[in-house]
This record gives sequence, C-alpha cells and structure tokens, in this order.
Amino acid sequence: MSEPNIIIPSSLNLDKRQMEHADELAKEYIRALDSSLYPNDYFPEICKFFKKRGLAICVGNPAGGILLTGINPSRSKSSADVSFCYSFADSVIHSKKNSYWGKKRDLVGDALLNETAYLDLFPFGFTDQNSFEELIERNMSFRAAILGITQREIEGYIKPKLIIVANKQSSYYWGTNPDATWMGYCMELVGDIPSSLIEKGLALYRITGFHSNRDDRINQDLLTNSNLEGTLILFYAMYDERNIDKMLTSKDVEELYLLAKNE
Repeated sequence: MSEPNIIIPSSLNLDKRQMEHADELAKEYIRALDSSLYPNDYFPEICKFFKKRGLAICVGNPAGGILLTGINPSRSKSSADVSFCYSFADSVIHSKKNSYWGKKRDLVGDALLNETAYLDLFPFGFTDQNSFEELIERNMSFRAAILGITQREIEGYIKPKLIIVANKQSSYYWGTNPDATWMGYCMELVGDIPSSLIEKGLALYRITGFHSNRDDRINQDLLTNSNLEGTLILFYAMYDERNIDKMLTSKDVEELYLLAKNE
C-alpha cells in the first residue's frame, strides 16, 4: 500500500519550517504502520486499518509553552479515509461553545492561545475512545512504537514548561503507575501551588527525569536524559458543568503557567 498524502490546509498559515516538520512527523507515524515490525502483536491487521483510515495530527505547535494532551482524536465513521493535519489555535478559534475544542478554549483562554500546543498520544481518529483502547490494548509493540514517536515530539520539539494531561485514560502512559512504565517519567509532588487547585482537589507534579530502574521504558536508547526536567505536569480529567467545583478556569491555567515559567 502506498503512503497516503498528508493534507496540510493552507489556512493553517504554517511557515516553511513548520510545514517540513509536520510532513516529517506524519511520515514517521506512517512508517510505524508497518505490521512486519510487530510480528508478536495480537492483531497485526490494526496497522492496515489505520494506514487506510489515515492520521489526524495537530501541527504548528509552539515550543516552550503549555502542552495539552489527549489520547486519540475523535472521528466519525462516515469521514473520508485521509490523513490530515490541523492546528490547536485554528481548531479552537472556529469551535462552537460547548464542543470539544470550545472547552479547550475556555480552559486556556485567548491570552494563552498562541502559547498552547496540543497532541494526542495516538494520532488515530476513532469514533469511540473506549473502543479504540480495546482495539490497541493487546498490541504492546505497536503502542510502544507510536507512543515513542509522540514522546520524541514532546521531548525534542515542543519542550513544554507546563503539561496538562487532559484525559483520564492517557495518564496511564506517563509513568505514574508502577505496572505501566511506558514513557517513564519520574515526578515529585509540588507543595506550593495556587489555592484554587487545592480547593479543587488537584495535585501538581514536577518532572525530575526518567525512571532509571525500569527496563520496559520506551525510547531508552534515544532518550537517555529528559528535556522535561523541571516541567510541571497536571493530571486533569476534563470536567463539565456536572463537576463545576473541579473545573479549571483560564485564570487557574494562567497561574500555573506563571509558576511553571518561574521554575
């Protein structure tokens, strides 16, 4: 199967460097959709499925600011089989108030819009997140390869000062669970945090490096030291009006970002 074309809309207004980076990132994900790389995985046809379905990658991300992460993009069954790119700023600017991107805009506010990057850990559009996770669950090598590309993008290109893990399931991949090393970050609890976070029962962590005693950490050969040492990270499920007492506001994020920049 030939490589699908990567659609990068001209409306994103990417400069030449951003265009080249977006194209290379997409091609790296596509190269990883080679089932021969994962002979021991449970369901090798998953590569054929996602290669036909196409990727959905957020590009044009700013470096050295805020990073929001999800687990995978939502995509309807009726959408065309094509790989495409989008940008965080363009998505939220044209979003409806209560949509997925509209809530992201409420979270970071207009003041931080151009300092916010977005990445899904797995750039494969799927209608239902739980079904997506069931599909990839037993494909360990495949998950590690795709997640490895995403981690290298975060470590080598985005290098955020503040990470908001805005998806409950995706927190599994950061290294916080003893039985799930994956990206393998060591973290320490930050004691002096804004009072609003304490009131909302949220905890803030500081990345201190990689776990050195876990053999199953991905990217061990490529990432020996982390560029995210000192980066603040918040694990935050995207609450809605049913949990209004736990919802982050743009003011909260501004305070967190100021704290992160002063680290």
